[in-house]
Amino acid sequence: MAEKVTTVIAFVVVCVGFLVALALVVQIVDSMSASASRTLAAERRERWEARALATRVAIGRRLPRSAPDRTAPAGAGGRPG
Repeated sequence: MAEKVTTVIAFVVVCVGFLVALALVVQIVDSMSASASRTLAAERRERWEARALATRVAIGRRLPRSAPDRTAPAGAGGRPG
């Protein structure tokens, strides 16, 4: 009976040790590739900002130059009366 308990405890200790070693390896690999991921993300963000700016410019060109203010009632003009 004691041999089985010792075997189970040893198996659990080996499994926990394996998980700790795996976590360390993953952390090291992740830290090595983090700079490349940040560079890629910065490039994607620059492309997205350029597209967003181009879209805003294109939308702005399609709007009328002097659109009437539709929020105020007619004749109000915002002046105290």
